[in-house]
Amino acid sequence: MFSIMSSTSYTLLNKGELFLATRYIHAYWIEEHKAVVCQAITDYIPHQEFQIIFQDLLEYTQKNPTQIFIFDKSNLLTFHQNSIRFFYFDWKPKMEKAGIKNFKHILPNNKTFRISLKTTKDMLKKEKPTICIDVPCIEYIENIDQAFKDN
Repeated sequence: MFSIMSSTSYTLLNKGELFLATRYIHAYWIEEHKAVVCQAITDYIPHQEFQIIFQDLLEYTQKNPTQIFIFDKSNLLTFHQNSIRFFYFDWKPKMEKAGIKNFKHILPNNKTFRISLKTTKDMLKKEKPTICIDVPCIEYIENIDQAFKDN
């Protein structure tokens, strides 16, 4: 049903500790940067699974003081709009309360995905104008190595 994409080999992920592996994501702890990297490994994550995975990530960061959260979406082709709503309205505020202030996203090099994401974020901003969805609340980067150039 969902295709598993080839995993991008990042030097930093090789140094990281894989702490969560599901059918849809791999999550790594990179101690030297106090960072969690969530790497989507399929082209789609169903909404219910997305919520479960991100709840697990929240619990991990509450037990392991985290400074940076990176969501590598480069393998995704599409997303469930309710997952984006859950991410910004529910999960991200809880992560911020847990102390994480530095969120970085790697988007797929897919024009349709980026347009769909922008459309969804525009809808969310209309629904809740005070929500911080883009820069400076989230930094968009090209790869994981770029995430740590200034850290």
